[in-house]
Amino acid sequence: LLSFIFYITDVSAGIDDFISQQVTNQITRTSTSAISKSLNDNLIIPQLRVRNASGHVNDFSLSPDEQLFAVLHQDNTVRVWDSRLGVQRPTIMAHDASKVLPLAKTNSVLIAATTGIVSRYDVLTGKFLNQLTGNNDAIIAMAVSIDESLLLAAHKNGKIVSWNLNTFSKTNEFPSGYEDNLTNLIISPDNRYFVSTSESGKVDLWQLNDGKKIAELTQLSESLMAIAEDTASILTVDSDNQLLQFDARTHAQINSRQLANSDSVIAAAINSKLDNIAVSTDAKAVKLFNSSGEILQEIPVDEDMVQLAFIHDGEQLLGTDQKGIIRLWQSSTGLELLKLIATTTGWTVLDNKGRFDGSEPGLSNVSWDADTKNLPLDSFSEHYYEPGLLAGHLAKKQSFINRQPLQVQAGITLPPEVSINFPDNNRQAGQTFSVTVQLTDSGGGIGGQKLYHNGKVVEEKAISSNTENELNGKLTRTTRYNIMPLAGANKFKAIGENKMGIESSPISQALNFSGNTPETVLHIMTVGINRYKDPSLNLDYSVADAQSIAEMLSQKKLLSFNKVIEHSLFNEKASKTAIIDTLKNTANFGQNDVLALYFAGHGLAINGEWYFMPYETTLQNNANAYTKLGISAQEIQSLLSGISAQKIIVMIDSCYSGASLDTFRQLQNTQRHFGRSVSKSVGVVFLAATRKDQEAAELKDLGHGLFTYVITSGMKGEADNMPIDRNVTAHELVNFSTSRIPTFSRKYLSASQEPTSFTIGDDFGLLRK
Repeated sequence: LLSFIFYITDVSAGIDDFISQQVTNQITRTSTSAISKSLNDNLIIPQLRVRNASGHVNDFSLSPDEQLFAVLHQDNTVRVWDSRLGVQRPTIMAHDASKVLPLAKTNSVLIAATTGIVSRYDVLTGKFLNQLTGNNDAIIAMAVSIDESLLLAAHKNGKIVSWNLNTFSKTNEFPSGYEDNLTNLIISPDNRYFVSTSESGKVDLWQLNDGKKIAELTQLSESLMAIAEDTASILTVDSDNQLLQFDARTHAQINSRQLANSDSVIAAAINSKLDNIAVSTDAKAVKLFNSSGEILQEIPVDEDMVQLAFIHDGEQLLGTDQKGIIRLWQSSTGLELLKLIATTTGWTVLDNKGRFDGSEPGLSNVSWDADTKNLPLDSFSEHYYEPGLLAGHLAKKQSFINRQPLQVQAGITLPPEVSINFPDNNRQAGQTFSVTVQLTDSGGGIGGQKLYHNGKVVEEKAISSNTENELNGKLTRTTRYNIMPLAGANKFKAIGENKMGIESSPISQALNFSGNTPETVLHIMTVGINRYKDPSLNLDYSVADAQSIAEMLSQKKLLSFNKVIEHSLFNEKASKTAIIDTLKNTANFGQNDVLALYFAGHGLAINGEWYFMPYETTLQNNANAYTKLGISAQEIQSLLSGISAQKIIVMIDSCYSGASLDTFRQLQNTQRHFGRSVSKSVGVVFLAATRKDQEAAELKDLGHGLFTYVITSGMKGEADNMPIDRNVTAHELVNFSTSRIPTFSRKYLSASQEPTSFTIGDDFGLLRK
């Protein structure tokens, strides 16, 4: 779906499996059972289960502007989280890595190895860029200047090397004289000096230009746990809870105090203003203090926090636990806001309401245990899937699509049991066949249900009977559908929901039907708008891109269909009425037909809903006016549900015009939400990307928008790789485009287009090579 000028919102391990406690610590458990029930016998307190975790964190660091979080896990992967967009970037394999350091200005991450080499990788694509070499001994500490122009690397042999990151050239190398390992390096805000600390508790100042020691600040009796500095002061915390403050100019100690803490310190952090200190203790607690050493908050935790870091001037605190999960707390209240979870297959974000975001492979490894049931996060999609969840919690003005969900961690009810039966013995294709779905209440009531035929949702009009009664004291619902099967294998899948909207595990079965396969028709519906009624909204490539997609899909030499029918709506012909009527007319397509739907134009995000803006759109002063002009995601999803064709691919080329990063992020989130919803609930294959208006001039040599250029390259055969069989399928095209768009946008735009794709719908062939 497409982007636009406005966004309007309401205010408002391989490692062993483990089960962690619920996200918030507000629920008091009174039962020794792993799963306890509340006073309401039907309400169950769930517990989080994570499979195939990436393991404990070996290193964790933030970019100077706090946009990027870089994490080195036990499984030798480096994960970079983009806090502004709320996503984890492509996983980077990094064997023998010792330290990581993200750079937001160049969208890259530095990975130091035990061989002394620093490798730089592109964050957007995960690809190697270049190396910094100069010392062959292991790197044990790194620091970057606030402007990201200077890098310091401390080696195990005691040498410190400085690099110019603008030219990627070595500028200096000098011995520290330390006989033990350096533990921290910090570059001053003015790039004039740096601070080093060692395992023995030494804290020293050095000139950055020549590496000469300026002063020996102190020799601590205990190991240093945290250090921070600004233009006036340097603050340290040691493992014995001692807080020391030094004058940054005179280097004299100006303050010393003891933190009100009797427990041993595991990790510590000091915020950028030097007025907030956090320590993790061996008593499974995180304690927050002011600069006078007085305790402000005590946060109980179920795992020891091994690393801590403040963000947003100390407003929030990040911590990594022994299992490798990153947690985010609100400093003022001690409330845990969310968890960042990395597994061998991907990533997941989960907040204190139960809302979640993540990569599809990553989500499959995170679930809730409730009673004897294991409920995947996907079962909670309707009310809890929240694209950009991490960014939403970090934003000054928070905005969520799911604004007030019930708190999962406070208790849920179980979804109904589902069974699927075939009382009709007729196995002839093209003749009506009966399928019966039965839902049995498990304590959460019976809500909605869906039956899928060959991956596509079956319309409600196919229901021939629907009855409810009690069976063995439990409410049951029996629904009979009249299905028109195709020749060959037919796949059926049924899902039920409880009253909370929590889905059951799907029940699937396949049956073979005899008969002849009907002719397959490819329907290509393209909508492209260059010229809007309001000329200020005009675009460059929408029509050409739409025509290019239609031309590629209909090429006879690539064709794998008996017939192709094109439905094109360009410029003034792409009115709201015309688009809706054309979609409605697709309802009578054959079940074996394929629909390729392509939109190119503007879109809007209003109150968490996405709208495609047709030709008659003009700039409005009232946000509600756009909801009347546009075609909502819900309308499009409903129309797609009513199409008989079981194979649908939706492609959307977004154009974003101006406004803020927050507007862009919110637009992408509504696009992702719609894409996953339509792919999951209707059973379609979905692919979309967002571009900026100002990118048009930079893409003239391609002759198309970058999104379309990549898609057509895939259609020509480059996407044929899973497996290589001279057949380009819908899933292959989506996976190819998703991996290539960031690379091409980096090349042509020096920026990133963010593709959105979902392949929850069944795969099918599109083109032959």
